[in-house]
Amino acid sequence: RGGHTRVGDGGVPSCDMAAEGEARLRALQRLLDVAPETLTADEAHEEGVFLEALAMGLANGEGKAEMHEQTSEYHRLSTRVFASLIGKRIMSTSYRAAPGSREAAPPGSVLRVLQCVRLLLRHENFVTQLHAIAGATQVLGDTFRVYADLHLQNSNSHFAFIDEITRELASVFKKITGEHDHRWRRDSRNTTENETDFAGAHLMAMRLLSTKDPSLLASALVILRASLTSGGDPKQRDPTREDSTQQIANSDCAYHLLKMLREYSAPFDAMAGDVLRQLLVTSEGLDGIRLAGGVRTTLAMLSSSLDGGSVDAQTDDSSDDDAHGKTSLALSLLSGILKHRACVVEARGRDACGVLTKLLRVSVLGNRPTRLCQTVSALAELAADDDGGEALASANTVFWLGKALVMIHGTYGSITNGTSAGAGAGAGAGAEADAARTEKKTKKQTVATAQRVFRALRFIFACERA
Repeated sequence: RGGHTRVGDGGVPSCDMAAEGEARLRALQRLLDVAPETLTADEAHEEGVFLEALAMGLANGEGKAEMHEQTSEYHRLSTRVFASLIGKRIMSTSYRAAPGSREAAPPGSVLRVLQCVRLLLRHENFVTQLHAIAGATQVLGDTFRVYADLHLQNSNSHFAFIDEITRELASVFKKITGEHDHRWRRDSRNTTENETDFAGAHLMAMRLLSTKDPSLLASALVILRASLTSGGDPKQRDPTREDSTQQIANSDCAYHLLKMLREYSAPFDAMAGDVLRQLLVTSEGLDGIRLAGGVRTTLAMLSSSLDGGSVDAQTDDSSDDDAHGKTSLALSLLSGILKHRACVVEARGRDACGVLTKLLRVSVLGNRPTRLCQTVSALAELAADDDGGEALASANTVFWLGKALVMIHGTYGSITNGTSAGAGAGAGAGAEADAARTEKKTKKQTVATAQRVFRALRFIFACERA
């Protein structure tokens, strides 16, 4: 196109691939213009073949460039096909009918249409187009609710493709809520009211936290993460997120999320941790995590890591080892939970001072700066009142905080003297830039850790003077 002939996979010119795609889209559009209830058996079969071919082509990157060229024929055809998939199929009577009813569309057809919608939604222009179709997200939300209920009732043995259709619907809402999250962070002022209409997707995501299906669980966690307020600039309020945050915080989500944090492996434990940290932004979310056993869970995880010896291993802080990841998640969450005074009291009763002091010792002896920073953050919260300061003084925490300062002083000295950057000398501009970024990050973390150490010591010494 445009005078250029690119060669695609298998030596086929990309202009020929685009021409084939355009022909397929025209044929599919002709079938989509027919109401699904009046399609003949041959037409329904032909539509299924074209939908499968479109899904295969989209998965392989067909039309990826042309879709964004508004003057291209592929863009015009794909935009029209997407509108028909939503308006003439998903929003039609037979596609909205209850699965298994006489008037319901064949489940295979529903699945193929949703697969194509999901693949088209990979492109931002189709997300915008979806929001512009009146009632589309609400219909998708109603359909999601019906299929999610059937999935949770283990109805896959009674109806065909229940789990597959539920996964596709969850992926659709994962995409549109995630796209809203991205746009909001980029520029909330350009986000329209239509683009915040998610048809209560977070409510279905909350229910799906109990599923054993990995794909559905991942989608549910992404939807929840995108539905929660980020606690950023109060001038950039997002009413949709505020409402959903309130509903999630007042539900039993924290119980399921803490269970994932404790029992599931990566990436589900990390995703659950992200949602829990976002819940900590609100007082309702903090209360919910406390009542769900947040203190008990995080301290049990930290004690288990000490007993198992995982925190004693001499490994790099960037290790992907699951045990180290869980320790980091537990510390990060505990620091947030301890901002609630009732949680501090509970934590002291569960020997948090002893557990965190042991972690502090291991972090210093193992020269683990990231773990040290996380541990000291939690210790500073524990030391904020007289009882906490006395308990930490009795646990010999001051000695290890002093050792931490010696370690920090040595780390900062090696950075400022150029020792850490020396390895990159003569390795080229790219390597030097990477070394400079690493040095800046390390210096920032080192200063932040020192601030937390001094804060904890200040609280402890103030307590001793009293």
